[in-house]
Amino acid sequence: MRILFWNVQRLGWTSDDNRRSIIGNVFYSQAPDIMLLCELTTASQTPQAQNITYRLQNSSQLCYGATNNDGSLIQLTRINPPVGAGYPGRPGGNNFANLVDRALAYAGIHNNYHIYVFHAPAYFIGAERAATFLTYALNALHAGQNWLVIGDHNVEPYKLTPFVQNHAFQPNTATYIGGMPKMYDYVLTNNPANFSLQTIVPGGAGSDHLPIVLDF
Repeated sequence: MRILFWNVQRLGWTSDDNRRSIIGNVFYSQAPDIMLLCELTTASQTPQAQNITYRLQNSSQLCYGATNNDGSLIQLTRINPPVGAGYPGRPGGNNFANLVDRALAYAGIHNNYHIYVFHAPAYFIGAERAATFLTYALNALHAGQNWLVIGDHNVEPYKLTPFVQNHAFQPNTATYIGGMPKMYDYVLTNNPANFSLQTIVPGGAGSDHLPIVLDF
């Protein structure tokens, strides 16, 4: 099973053809079973933007994208995960929808894993509490089952609590390249058995993030 994830830096209807070509070339060269994207604008049609939020929808929100290997749409589902046993609590309470704006998006079961994509808040406190909440919540929601969240978590794994760090599976090199390189794009999972996660360097500046490819 191969998943390609990429934060595509506000890819929209008016994005230039060169950027679209770079993104398309990565998709075809990596041949993923599914491609999961974040930071599409609401105007994006290829891939189709899916505005999955806990707030009222508006035209300025950043969206997800999801396709199968033939380019067909994967319909993502908004999930508001319940608080998990042992969650230490963070400002904002025990309702995940109160902690973040962009929702956790469910892509279904693939290769015996419940697969989610997530674009965390773009500030440390919000990103850290989101990763913490999700780890406890999905352990509880999928007790005895495999789960993974691939996405732009906007917090480097070494800044997470030891418990959450033990669920963080990161690629070989930094993924955010819009400033000082940072490890923002990775997987949270309860079972990293047989995982391989690589950062891909595309043939051009397609985004301020690099894509990552997960094989399992």
